[in-house]
Amino acid sequence: MKKFIFYTIQCVQDYCRTFSCCLNAGFSSLNFTTPIHRLSRLSRLWLRCWRQSFALPLILGAILMTGYTANAQSIKGVIPVQHPIGGDGIDGNAWAHEPVGGIYQNVGDLFDRLRSVDHPTPPIVNHGILNMTDGSLLYPGSTLAPVPVTYFLQDPFTNDPTTFTSSNKINDNPNTYTWGAGSSPNKNEIQNCGAHFSYGKDGMAGGVSVNGTSFSFPITGDSDDLWCLFAGDRQVTNGSSYIDFEFLQKSLTITGALPEPGVINPFINTAPITGGSGTFITGAPDSTGGRTEGDLLITIEFTQGGGDATVVIRRWTNEDGPWQYKVISNEADGIQGNIFCTNNDSTTDVPFDVYGSGATGSYAPNQWAEGAINLTQVFKLFNNPCFTISTLFIRTRSSGNSEQSELKDFPGRPIQLNLNFTPIANAGADFTKTCISNPDGKEIGEAPEAGFTYSWTPATGLSATNIANPIANPLVNTTYTVTKTKIGTTCSDTDEVTVTVNKPTVVANAGSDFTKTCLINISWWFHW
Repeated sequence: MKKFIFYTIQCVQDYCRTFSCCLNAGFSSLNFTTPIHRLSRLSRLWLRCWRQSFALPLILGAILMTGYTANAQSIKGVIPVQHPIGGDGIDGNAWAHEPVGGIYQNVGDLFDRLRSVDHPTPPIVNHGILNMTDGSLLYPGSTLAPVPVTYFLQDPFTNDPTTFTSSNKINDNPNTYTWGAGSSPNKNEIQNCGAHFSYGKDGMAGGVSVNGTSFSFPITGDSDDLWCLFAGDRQVTNGSSYIDFEFLQKSLTITGALPEPGVINPFINTAPITGGSGTFITGAPDSTGGRTEGDLLITIEFTQGGGDATVVIRRWTNEDGPWQYKVISNEADGIQGNIFCTNNDSTTDVPFDVYGSGATGSYAPNQWAEGAINLTQVFKLFNNPCFTISTLFIRTRSSGNSEQSELKDFPGRPIQLNLNFTPIANAGADFTKTCISNPDGKEIGEAPEAGFTYSWTPATGLSATNIANPIANPLVNTTYTVTKTKIGTTCSDTDEVTVTVNKPTVVANAGSDFTKTCLINISWWFHW
């Protein structure tokens, strides 16, 4: 985008120089004998110059806006995910099954008002993410099933304990960030935000929709795709507001936060911060700017206080020099259909506090926004199918300019996701084969995992080489290597297991030969 703007400015400068030359040439040719001739020529020249000078800013503005809208757009549609039930509608309201009569009627959303205690005949299935009655999470996640999972952050908007306390910018090394209590401009104040992770649902119809009745860019659900649904609010609707959702492949943790250690509140699945001050520590090296190549920054932009909220994708790279977040066009190959965002277009009631409203509150139109990104496909687009997401960091900043925009407010600790999509191969434990222990060999490897292929080497002594858990029965000491590969990708991992053969040679001993004669080796007996 920056190169595009510089190129446009250069073209305009060239145009202006040409325009100036034409104007000078026009005046220099005014060698007329009568004032009438001179006035006529000046009038025609000025009319032509005025038209060009008036059209030039319009052309420049149109060019710049064309480039901007390719990178920042409001994109509505249906996300074909397993949870919420029925998929998720990015449609400008928070309600499942609404609006009636279009593609969203049978689709889930943030809340399912049909499941409200006030509804006369609530359905059995809840098509929401949060409980409409009390705002609790329907998908808190677990160790055994880390996805689907929802995280909900709530930040005090008065006496805010979590603000950035130095002039930190999005391209700065996170190790340089400092934080503490403070206040942010109302347009940068965030109170409620969250993220929900779910896999796609095989065969479910979804996609981008402009009119709410059909898909202009259809997509189909895939259970191998990991989606993140995200949302956030702002205190006021005038002025431009920016909310960042940063997906980091290495860990990012906070220091000095109270209480310490943070205790997870199961109601929101996060650990609130009540006080303290400190810094941040990133697991990525300083040599890459404290981040990992390919980290993603998704920004919801409420520009100039009105209109639809837009979404901008940035990727951490050093392609153009220093490490920085570089904008990716929403219309780039592989991006369209994998990123969505819009704002609420009507008053939205919610079962939690909204900037001092109490137990329940309401958002004015354009006060909060929701979006979604297909993390699997976006990471794969840049040849990284083996990605890991360690941390999600949510915060606000002052403007859309990545170089000058200052970080302002963050609603809580960076969320530790630890979602590792790299295959982990397991060849099993080493064992010894003896006459007594494992005389016929033993099963090695792991229980088969769906979505992966297995390959073993060497083949000698194995019952099979293309399964997860073959029988290993070699005649000599052997080290086997298994390669586990995610189907449809080049993402793989290897592991080894050693089988020690300890079967001593069996030696039969029948004793020494001997000769039996009348004198040697004889025995007598008498019978009377």
